[in-house]
Amino acid sequence: MPLILLFYSADVRGEEVKTNSDGTGTIILMPTKNKGARTPSLIFIECRYSPAHISFIIPSDILFLEVTISNNDNVFWEGVVTWDNPDAIIPVLQTGEYTITCHTDGNQIYKGSFSF
Repeated sequence: MPLILLFYSADVRGEEVKTNSDGTGTIILMPTKNKGARTPSLIFIECRYSPAHISFIIPSDILFLEVTISNNDNVFWEGVVTWDNPDAIIPVLQTGEYTITCHTDGNQIYKGSFSF
């Protein structure tokens, strides 16, 4: 039987935000931690955004995401993205800080924040 070794080297940090000069950016959404969770998850969701568009790279074990973008506890946008349609047009985001929350079909919650 052949021996297969898999090495995973992740230089990914939770809520890593990269913003370009044109206002577009990328954020890595990590799962929220449950009490007692000791090991970091290797599963994350990559989110690319601009003031009027949002796109996700969804892991293979997730079928859909229920997405909420909020600002100071006010919901700015809600929608569903899927493997077939991971993009969404959103209302134009104004300057400020936003929280993005994603609920998966498996009842996992991923969170992050970004600002313009």
